[in-house]
Amino acid sequence: MPRGSKAARSASPAGAVRVGDRISALPDAVLQHALGFLPVREAVRTCVLARRWRHLWRSLPFLRVVDVEVLGSENELTRFVNRLLLLRDPGSALDGCEFDLRGFEDVDPVYVDLWIQHALLLRARVLSLSLPWTPLYKPFDSQYLSTLHLNGVQLSDNALDCSSCPMLEGLEITSSDIYASEIWSPSSKRLSIVNCKFGLDHVYGTRISAPSLIWLKLEYCSGAPPLLEGMTSLESACIKFGCEDEDLRMEGCYADCCAECVFLMILVFKLMGVSFKVYQMPQLWSSELPLP
Repeated sequence: MPRGSKAARSASPAGAVRVGDRISALPDAVLQHALGFLPVREAVRTCVLARRWRHLWRSLPFLRVVDVEVLGSENELTRFVNRLLLLRDPGSALDGCEFDLRGFEDVDPVYVDLWIQHALLLRARVLSLSLPWTPLYKPFDSQYLSTLHLNGVQLSDNALDCSSCPMLEGLEITSSDIYASEIWSPSSKRLSIVNCKFGLDHVYGTRISAPSLIWLKLEYCSGAPPLLEGMTSLESACIKFGCEDEDLRMEGCYADCCAECVFLMILVFKLMGVSFKVYQMPQLWSSELPLP
């Protein structure tokens, strides 16, 4: 074959795959796993790439409803999420679902509740909700949910009754208002409550009962101190409960002083036989509770 001929230039080693075919050669499961890292709106748009991609988005292992501002309005957001969930393949496993609706302040709570319930019906194992002060009242009910993240929500009534989630091990609540009378999670092993306000009065407070809890984090919260009970499996905890400035310390805490909030919880841990040390920081009382 003459050197530099067209045939020589077009020849390729046996078994080589053209660059354009490398993605197409991947199995559907790998493509869907990769698409699961994208905002779901971008994942859905891949349906126009080729016939093979037309329905891949309907079986993604992770749904990330994020960057919702690009949809322009609450109506478009509602329409998009409704179709997303209704058209999903119900037989496909859902490893996780994230709803980050920050950017829209007036999403109908009725639709938000429907989306949450639908995600649980799809057997989501991880559920992450960042909802701008959306009220949640109903308890979570799922035989599959193992991790729950709540951010920026209002939790009332039975919203934190997790007794119907026997597989739930991790519960994280941040930057939320907690008006629920009880946080009840028989199976949870890890509980984190950070930068939240407990809204009940100081006479009753929110009861936290988690008999399987191993690790507890309660930091930068204000309002009535919660009542801790039934934590017979607790191994370690970090508590920083108090106010960050004078106004919050005077108005946001129902105890006589921030120190009283901590000492109430210290008494509970003493009764539980947990050893710890206490140290004071400016405008903040903190307890580190390592077990022997």
